[in-house]
Amino acid sequence: MLMKDTISLTMIVKDEQAHLAACLDRVQDQVDEIIIVDTGSSDDTLEIAQRYTPHVFSYQWNGDFSAARNYAISKASCAWIFYLDADEILLSETGNLKEIIQQHEGSEAFLLPLENPTVDASSYVNRFFVLRLFKNKESYRFFGIIHEQVSVQDAGSAQIVQGPILRHRIPPISLRNKKRARNLNLLKRALIQDPQNPFLHYYLGLEWLMLSKPEKSLPYLRTAYEMLTDENLLIKAPALRSLVICLKNLGKLEEALILCLDADLKYPEFTDIYFLGGTLLAEKGEFTLAIKWLKQAIECGEPPAIYSHMLGTESFLSHYYLGYCCDMLGDVETARRHYETAIELNADYTFPLANLFLNLRLSKGFLSAYNYFCDKGYFHNLKFSLILAEEFFYAGYPNLAKEILQRHVFELESKAKSSLNQAFYSLGWYSLCAGEPKKARDLLGKIPPESEFYSKGQVKIVFCLLLSGYYKEAKDQILNLWKQEELRAEVYLMLRLIKLLQNGDMNFLPQTIRDRELKTIGLAWFKEMLSFQSQVTWQPQFSHFMRSLQTLLLNLSSQSTLELINLIGQKRKEAEASFNYKFGEKMI
Repeated sequence: MLMKDTISLTMIVKDEQAHLAACLDRVQDQVDEIIIVDTGSSDDTLEIAQRYTPHVFSYQWNGDFSAARNYAISKASCAWIFYLDADEILLSETGNLKEIIQQHEGSEAFLLPLENPTVDASSYVNRFFVLRLFKNKESYRFFGIIHEQVSVQDAGSAQIVQGPILRHRIPPISLRNKKRARNLNLLKRALIQDPQNPFLHYYLGLEWLMLSKPEKSLPYLRTAYEMLTDENLLIKAPALRSLVICLKNLGKLEEALILCLDADLKYPEFTDIYFLGGTLLAEKGEFTLAIKWLKQAIECGEPPAIYSHMLGTESFLSHYYLGYCCDMLGDVETARRHYETAIELNADYTFPLANLFLNLRLSKGFLSAYNYFCDKGYFHNLKFSLILAEEFFYAGYPNLAKEILQRHVFELESKAKSSLNQAFYSLGWYSLCAGEPKKARDLLGKIPPESEFYSKGQVKIVFCLLLSGYYKEAKDQILNLWKQEELRAEVYLMLRLIKLLQNGDMNFLPQTIRDRELKTIGLAWFKEMLSFQSQVTWQPQFSHFMRSLQTLLLNLSSQSTLELINLIGQKRKEAEASFNYKFGEKMI
């Protein structure tokens, strides 16, 4: 007999060594039993799983997620089943599984909120309600080979609860795309067997949309939205939102707006529709009307749980777009208040900072903008400082950029590693542009190999050496970088550049990498070098470097020649505009 209120966690995993421990650490205190079914891992997943539970099983993968999940349930001995994927975590501070069961004695299944970031920026998060906790009964089993669901006989027995919240982690883009390719193949196979299934159409459309293929996504999302009824609002609502986004990405703004207008009548509580309608109108340049829609989103507030919801459409996201619309209408003071409100509502949402910088720069000048951010205390926040320093740097004020970040130098060790390493990278780059290559090398050398900024920092160290005339040391550094496959195109181009710098040698190494990739890298270098301060650009070594890089680009292809000419012309116009701004009517 199953013990009352006991919970079995069931999981199916494969090659999840990067996530499994973090997942189990957060959930193990809320369950009585952990069942892990491995479907063919080749990494340390099994070893990690065995540290948490003796109930680890192997399962021959057959392309059917439901079969694997039902196999895991068959090994469970508790009264309730709770399931997670390894790249998800349970936020224990937001609720307790057993308390949910005890508070709803007549219920047999629970839908929990799942937060799913839509892009790498953590501020864009969709919240879905998913059935994850249910009684261990034969009537509750999975069906569907992909995007599997739990069969519920009596809809009234399932309850929507507000916590605990589950959070999905965003995998690296390479793994993400690999999983999407697998999902597409399984979904296509399932659709052949069940062509009238609206859920399969929805998930196919969603996969293509996440792969940035809106033209492939559109027919599936259209079909799903037309076929789904309001009884399936948990899926129909996100299908509607995805369809609007898909149409927007394809430039079909009028059709997307018609959908929003229609949804306004059918689903007046669905906040996301007012937000999306506002952004569509803003893109069309109808800023006054966009403001009305965005204010309606704020007034609507967070929608009922039955709607899948993009967090922030009722608050910081709408305030950000309200700021943009007011800026476009020339109401800079109101725009500024909306940007400030967006930041106050969500300090992790940093997009308004660039708009706020531009707003202040154009209306009050650079010095006033700098003093404003000081007074607001924004420079005490390292994340804010990194963004604002970059804005000041590329606006032509590298010393202010350095000053902003140097405020944090003595406290960097207490910061999060990712921000710390980004600060070292940015300060190193700014120092190089200010003519301090030794200081730049010291700062860039502090970035550890495991950091995402390590490779970029190593490339900048090569620039330090080249601009100091240390060609042999630069070549040694470059050859060390060859071990990193993602840098080989840059390494190849650097070796060609050193030949030019040393003796003007145009007899390059054999062409082994596509010209298009080399052209893109070379032009990016050239554009970066145009950010150097004037006292550096007058130095002979810098002039020699720039002439050599220009020669290299001119000899890559006719296309690189044209793009180089356009780049120089563009930078000349920007320099003239900056000069006029600094010394014309709008003096600091």
